[in-house]
Amino acid sequence: MNPKRLFPFALALLATNAFAAPVRIAASAGPQVEILDLVRQIGAQKGTLELEVVPVRDADRAHAELLAGRLDASSVDDGITLADRIAHGDRLVAATQTVTLPLGLYSRKLRDIGALRRGATVALPRAPHQLARALILLQNYGLIELRDEAGTRAKLADVVRNRRELRFLALPPSRLAAALPRADLVALDFDAAAKLGLAPARDAIGIEDGRSPYANVLSVRAADGKAAWLKDFVAIYRSNEVQRFILTRFEDSVRRPW
Repeated sequence: MNPKRLFPFALALLATNAFAAPVRIAASAGPQVEILDLVRQIGAQKGTLELEVVPVRDADRAHAELLAGRLDASSVDDGITLADRIAHGDRLVAATQTVTLPLGLYSRKLRDIGALRRGATVALPRAPHQLARALILLQNYGLIELRDEAGTRAKLADVVRNRRELRFLALPPSRLAAALPRADLVALDFDAAAKLGLAPARDAIGIEDGRSPYANVLSVRAADGKAAWLKDFVAIYRSNEVQRFILTRFEDSVRRPW
């Protein structure tokens, strides 16, 4: 083919790419931002995806911006939280799972879950979403049993078996750190643990599996559920390079649900 005939086409393609707006993704500060920044770099190197990562601390604000069209996607919620948003009328979908930021069980008195004594005190987050998450984790370790129908909305009243007669303290997030020296076991989410310098894989004596229902998700507007950029995004996010980064950078304290 005559190169002169290709030249106008090449110019048009370059112009299209130069003026295309980047995909804007909001992400919670911390591991989410770090991982997405690597995805951004790989996408730029390959020339297949142009991302702009927007760090946020307010998940509700991020979703308002997404619904208003000022963002293309949001990586701030776990799957259960997003399902609640959808149930309340937000026209969103989960485009893909990202990573699990695991809730952990921490203790300054015990080295192993099996050493938890009868009548021990367990401090749990009071917020309903996190309380249910902590109770499910305790059940997964065989410490309690919950009503079958409790699911991801489990409450203390749903505990039907407590063989070790554990004493539960449901505390606001601001008081959980102070409970560490006193309680036998404390349930802390990833962010709360990080503020104390604790890492789930290194410091927790109980930790969620990567394939938890509380794995984080990438949210997009329902109308954009099949947006062209998503295929490239998922391919990069789940690439070997990103997998290695997650494992080495966070030393198994950030887990993959895929």
